[in-house]
Amino acid sequence: MNTRLFIGMPVRNGARFIREALASLCAQSYGDWQLVVSDNASTDGTVDICQQFVRHDGRISVVVQEHDLGAAENFLFLISRAHGEFFTWAAADDLWAPAYLKTCISALDAHPDIGMAFTGMENIDSSGKPIRQYRRLAGLAGRPTRRTVARYLYQPEILGKANLIHSVLRLDLCRRVSEAVGFPECWGPDMALVLGFLAQGGIHIDHRVLFRKRIPEGTMANPESIELNSLVPGSGIFPLNAYPAYRAGLVSAVKGTGFETMTKVIMDFRYYRARLSELLKRRAHDQHRTSDIETDDSN
Repeated sequence: MNTRLFIGMPVRNGARFIREALASLCAQSYGDWQLVVSDNASTDGTVDICQQFVRHDGRISVVVQEHDLGAAENFLFLISRAHGEFFTWAAADDLWAPAYLKTCISALDAHPDIGMAFTGMENIDSSGKPIRQYRRLAGLAGRPTRRTVARYLYQPEILGKANLIHSVLRLDLCRRVSEAVGFPECWGPDMALVLGFLAQGGIHIDHRVLFRKRIPEGTMANPESIELNSLVPGSGIFPLNAYPAYRAGLVSAVKGTGFETMTKVIMDFRYYRARLSELLKRRAHDQHRTSDIETDDSN
């Protein structure tokens, strides 16, 4: 099938939401796409639901993996099957406004020097209720310059930049970076891969909220406070004990782009600033406890 956009949907046991996700893509105002679902050895009804869509829409097909490839390999498998001009990964529990694909494709057509396009986004819960918007995400837009890369590196991980992996990308950029970087074996591999795309292609971000990323119950304890338990408490950045591998993944993503030294310097600065902040907080806490003990003794 000769189409401009290839949509890859990696999934394992996604029966709960995949019907909504597929219906959302079928309802897009932009129709020149092909969708391949790579089912990663699901044990629920995922494949049966997908086959229902296959029978009614010739643009959709399903590949059933014989064994669990792992999430990263399933993502990369879809790139190996891709063809056409553009590519995007679509999660099996997300939703897209009807104008999402057209908005992204139009932006890439209008800006041939940009490699990826995205829109505003929000998190939704299992019922589809909005629970969080990412108002600072649009500030990461720009061509692949030092300023654009620096803004991305400085932005706290909690503010949603990992979601840019769901952008519509030029397939040649996606394939080139994915083959060079893959999904690094570190905390935040999606953020490393996005950095690679950004450093070589830049990004256009439409301010309208056209993408809805689902956060099912149990995956975020309190979405209102946005405090993921794997992050440094109160700072919204990477866990400090994961820093060496995370830094290595980011540096590998910009290898050969001229942004390697800047990436190292910025990430080291963020790390040592976080270490100092944690140290000062711990010292203040200890001093407060000592003061309380002395007060109790005097009584």
